[in-house]
Amino acid sequence: MAGPVPPYALFVLTEAIDVDYLNEVLTRAYKGNYEAGWDLYVATDAYSDAPKKLENQYPEGTKAPMKYGESRSLVIWETLESCAGWLHNAPNEVALNHDYFTAVNQFSQADDTVLICRVVPDQDNSTLTVEYFPEKTDDATTQTAVSIGLKDKALVELEWALFNNTGNLTAFQTIRAPVWVASPEIRGTTTILWSCIITLIACIYTALHLNVPANTGKMSMFAEKLKWVFIGLIAPEVVLYLASSQFLDARRLSRELTLLWQKKKGAEALEMQTVTMGDFSEPEEDPCFDIKYGFFVAMGGLEVPIKDIQNYTSRLAMRGTLESGSLRLSVNGVLQLARLGYFIPIPSSSIDDKSKADTFQKFLIMTQVIWMATQCIVRKAYGLPVSLLEIHTMVHVVCAVVMFVFWIKKPKDVTDPMVVESSEFRNFIALMVQEQFHFRRSEEFIFYPRGKIGEVTFEQPAFVWVHQTDLARREHLTDDEHNVMSIEWVRPKGAQWTLKAGEVLPSGLGIVARGAIWQVETFQRRVLPSWFDENAYASTYDIPESVWITEWVSTEPVPPSADMNAQDIVRWKRVVDAIESIEGRLQHPELFHHDYQQIRYPDQHFHDAFTRSAGNFQYTGDSQVDPDQILAFIFSSPILLILLLVLPGVYGGIHFLVSNSRFPSDIEKLLWKIASFDIILTMPVFFAVTYIGSAISRMFFEYESLGESSWAMFYKFPGHLMLFGYILARSFLVVESFISLRAVPIGTYWTPSWLQMLPHI
Repeated sequence: MAGPVPPYALFVLTEAIDVDYLNEVLTRAYKGNYEAGWDLYVATDAYSDAPKKLENQYPEGTKAPMKYGESRSLVIWETLESCAGWLHNAPNEVALNHDYFTAVNQFSQADDTVLICRVVPDQDNSTLTVEYFPEKTDDATTQTAVSIGLKDKALVELEWALFNNTGNLTAFQTIRAPVWVASPEIRGTTTILWSCIITLIACIYTALHLNVPANTGKMSMFAEKLKWVFIGLIAPEVVLYLASSQFLDARRLSRELTLLWQKKKGAEALEMQTVTMGDFSEPEEDPCFDIKYGFFVAMGGLEVPIKDIQNYTSRLAMRGTLESGSLRLSVNGVLQLARLGYFIPIPSSSIDDKSKADTFQKFLIMTQVIWMATQCIVRKAYGLPVSLLEIHTMVHVVCAVVMFVFWIKKPKDVTDPMVVESSEFRNFIALMVQEQFHFRRSEEFIFYPRGKIGEVTFEQPAFVWVHQTDLARREHLTDDEHNVMSIEWVRPKGAQWTLKAGEVLPSGLGIVARGAIWQVETFQRRVLPSWFDENAYASTYDIPESVWITEWVSTEPVPPSADMNAQDIVRWKRVVDAIESIEGRLQHPELFHHDYQQIRYPDQHFHDAFTRSAGNFQYTGDSQVDPDQILAFIFSSPILLILLLVLPGVYGGIHFLVSNSRFPSDIEKLLWKIASFDIILTMPVFFAVTYIGSAISRMFFEYESLGESSWAMFYKFPGHLMLFGYILARSFLVVESFISLRAVPIGTYWTPSWLQMLPHI
């Protein structure tokens, strides 16, 4: 193996330096770490005492510090030249570096220095010249290592020319350097740090293919990308999970859209068999629903305006929110429209125009990745130590490469979605909006049969209440004489309208109460007798208790009402039209309620296709995030669940495997193992606790809200603690990877010169 030949000799040139000071020099200069390959040999006059080649252990006395009373005494040499001669004439079997040595002289103790020396023989090997310079003891480790590591002749000449002309600017500008100078075989701490930091950030930054941003400001987009870079640095498997799940979504959309399109074309081909050749026209080219199209949809590339059916509040709101007046179709939303016969084809060239992929940038990053991987492999092959930071970096690099493979077909840095406006499926867009964003009020509405558009000529009894679970239990709206009232067809006027029980819009929309009971309510209250003069007392609090009487009071339930704006009315009109386009016109009053809708569409499952959980729109509003629904979605997808369990396990497992490396302290090594185990076990335990807890909730708390029940709080609390510990473990691994560089084997800093010649940052 190229590099320094261990050990190298230390010569003492004066009797003024005692063994105690020599021990102090050795301890401070070499930090007390006497690693194999860098041990010091304190030379005596006998070659037989020098370490021999092919020996597994160095002879006694070759490791500092030395003590008084040892059988071997130090030889006091006269000059550096005599030291060089002794070293130069040593037999070949002596395992000493014959080109470099260090020495201490009469000035060393006063100046706290050692001499870094190089033996330079002439061409016929008859005369030796010694080049040297003093170096502070605390810095001797690095400088001596540099001197010993220089094996390339041109580099040696350049190094010593620079040392011998330190501060001589004229020499720096006039002395010619060799034609070719090899890279040094020594790297510094900053070299390791910057190469790892740049590789980490550059790989993650380049591999990230973010969704279409909601806020297209430059600073906002930059901050969003930095946020995901930080997540990639702390938890790369989280970003890898998102990349893999998005790839699965894009592939699913591509496959299902292609099948639906083929079915549609097949049906059209059967109809065209009855058309004469004269009427026949060339069929349109089939749209390309490839995985690129799937990614474009999954990243929020299709936007539909909803200003006419949703009261938007701000022109400055983030795009893709209700407040902005536009929403972005999800993979499920595009699939639902396709199942209804509405496809949204986009030319591949249009997607490419919006993508800002930089091939040259990717080439540079891949070059850096290859160099980093090659360096780690070569160091292992040479038997050199690899720092924890480099291992940690390689784990992240592998994650980034896999992430890039998943996203290789995904458009990059798309900042502006395509706006899709079509009157053909606007009714179904309204149905999706109603179910996903207004589901809490949806079940309070009822649909009444209507005549032709604009005609409402027949009378129907008005409903005021329907049981929340038993739909057969209903109450009609009655007058003061308890006669059943008929519905009243109304046409809203103005920007705001209050829809009352018994009133029906031209669309057939009415409102009913949905409580568990609907009956006369009776309660007690305290009143004063009619004969009592309450003005006789300054305050009612002063009236004696004996005066007050208790009476029972009965009240009728208050009929329901709903405040609506113009956009709400338009949206409900389209919702009714969408439902009737599926099943035909209503024949009797029907509730807009999930239980009924599931009965209404038992085969098509149209209600499930449009509910909030279907997620037909991508939404960035925090208020719409439901952890329970996210967990339910994960449990319903075996592939995604497996990825969530496997990826952290692999990440933590790799870090645990390197826990036998050298750590600055035993406690740091122990914490590294604990953190690795925590990452491996957190996700399986978390999902097990969540699954068992939610199952118990469904069994014993059927009518309680899962998010509010005490049991849910009980089993979710340890889950939150586990996730907090998971974050701490991830953070520790990152921090420890960096701070571990403060105490690494010296071989960490030696590197083959040819490896430095490979292109890298």
